[in-house]
Amino acid sequence: MDKNKVITIVSLSLTALFVAIGFYFLKKHEKDYNYEASYQLFKVNDLLQKNNYQGALNQAKYVSEHFSKSPMSILAMSYEIGISQLYNIPVDDVKLSQEIATKAKTLPDRYEYEERAAYGLYHQKKYQQAISILNTIPNNAFNKPSALMLEAQCYQKLNNNLKAAAIYNEIIKAFPKTYYANIAQLNLSLISS
Repeated sequence: MDKNKVITIVSLSLTALFVAIGFYFLKKHEKDYNYEASYQLFKVNDLLQKNNYQGALNQAKYVSEHFSKSPMSILAMSYEIGISQLYNIPVDDVKLSQEIATKAKTLPDRYEYEERAAYGLYHQKKYQQAISILNTIPNNAFNKPSALMLEAQCYQKLNNNLKAAAIYNEIIKAFPKTYYANIAQLNLSLISS
């Protein structure tokens, strides 16, 4: 075997070894990082059991900010929204919902939090912004009926009953014999009267 082939084989072997060692330490670091994030998030439950709601909210914020690359970050932001609603502590739930939607790895989660962000905008009377978000939810999404319902309600708040009625009719046609179709029919009759 010639000397250049031996050098090439040894170089490739050493490179493969260093890559394997680097990958091992990277995975170990990722595991440790996620374990610490999980432990820090567990503290939220402990604070909630002690009725320390502001402390629980602060701990959830800590996890979402300091462990932003961990899957625990999404759960921490969800905790922030839930704690703020249950205990009437203000947070920017629209921003949190949009961050969760951006980080969500699965489409159902993304669409759910996009709708949640639109709902927050609806309550802030930012109806056009809510409609813009709701229009990004595709027709085959599991939450399309509720997204359409919220969109129609936004149009009603904007005094565009014609557009609201069109969306209610779309719900009735696309989702017949469902709760949403029944509510759409009721809302349609209220617009017409």
